[in-house]
Parts: sequence; structure tokens; C-alpha cells
Amino acid sequence: MEKSFKLIIFVIVAIVIIIAGFVLYAILLKSDDIKGCKTEGEIISICGTNDDGVCCSGYRGINPKDSQNENCRINEIGMCGWEICTKKCGNGTCDKIESKCNCPEDCKN
Repeated sequence: MEKSFKLIIFVIVAIVIIIAGFVLYAILLKSDDIKGCKTEGEIISICGTNDDGVCCSGYRGINPKDSQNENCRINEIGMCGWEICTKKCGNGTCDKIESKCNCPEDCKN
């Protein structure tokens, strides 16, 4: 009887350790989001449904400052374009890659 009780305890502990391992793996995997995702200042190409890359979690793609005219219209022709991944948009400072068009919350004018 004592041996079966120890075996049950051992199995329960093993299951808890395995579940904890899976949870930790999922947390670490989420921190990298997608393998090969782009971070600060890296460019993603957007052409219709053929996206070339994606910004990592916590980053957002914004249109380049110089790709927009004074009315915030994109100067590119067709469905292709590109964006810069950044965490800076929304930090309260109008950084050098931002404008009133691509990050109005930081660049009011």
C-alpha cells in the first residue's frame, strides 16, 4: 500500500512539472512572438496579401515619414508599400521617423 501511494505522489509531481514546463515554454515563445519578426527600425514590405515580415509583439508598423504628402496621402502607387516597426509611436515624443500622419498621437502639428 505504501509503495502505491508513493507511486501516485510521484506521478502527480511529474505531471505538475511537465505542465509547468509547457507553461514556461509558452511564455518564452510568446516573448519572441514569431521567429524572424522585425524590431525597432526594421522594415516590413506590404504588397497586397504577400507580406514580407511582421513586427514583433509590442511593435507597430508605421508608414515612413517621407512617403506621405502634406495631406497625409501615401505617395506610393499600387498596393505595395513598406512600414517601419517601432515602439516609439505613442511615447509622447515626436521622434525622427514620426510625423503628424503616421503617429498623430505624438506629432500634433
